[in-house]
Amino acid sequence: MIPKRYIILLLAFLIILLPYCGKREWENPFDTEVEIQPPTGFTADPISDSQIRLNWQKSEDVKTCYIIERKKQDENNYQFLIELGYNISSYIDTALTIEKEYYYRLKGKSGDNVTDVKHSHNHTTFIDISNFSIQQENIFTAKLTWTHNCTYEEGYIIERRELPKESSNGTNITQSYSIVRKEKPTQPEKLEIKDIYLNTQRLKSTTNRDTQKKSKNHL
Repeated sequence: MIPKRYIILLLAFLIILLPYCGKREWENPFDTEVEIQPPTGFTADPISDSQIRLNWQKSEDVKTCYIIERKKQDENNYQFLIELGYNISSYIDTALTIEKEYYYRLKGKSGDNVTDVKHSHNHTTFIDISNFSIQQENIFTAKLTWTHNCTYEEGYIIERRELPKESSNGTNITQSYSIVRKEKPTQPEKLEIKDIYLNTQRLKSTTNRDTQKKSKNHL
């Protein structure tokens, strides 16, 4: 007959071992046959003429890190960009070239397990202003109006030159453009310029890196 104390010890051992008998896949990151869920909602959005913000929803299965890879529009292969912590859900890619398409891949890791790859792409841009017009209010004042189609301008440059004048020998004299005013885009739709009469106006918006194409109008 088995002593009673051995039966008690056996039962205690079985009670301790029981929680480890079930299959808990996420606690075994070194089992490469375990399928872990990838992050979702992976997006790429330009936030300046040289930056793209990447966002995604984290996966509870990812316990180690997220890996981002990138390729440019004229490249064939993705290159490693950065490795981020498992608790991160956004990243800003910087120092990009304007008017370039960028492609991104995102995957999560949990130990040796890697999720399916998620793709997203976008391009850096600096959208031109539009609807640039000049309305003369009196002989000395004109109102310049335009529509700004970008959220990250750092200023507007207004240039002006007079219409060609005729010299003493009958030829036209064309003056070059000169900067009239630089404005921050706090109220970009309307700007009043005084002492303007029979002038050509040119408007462009700018950041520290780039300047848009010029929009031209005249009185």
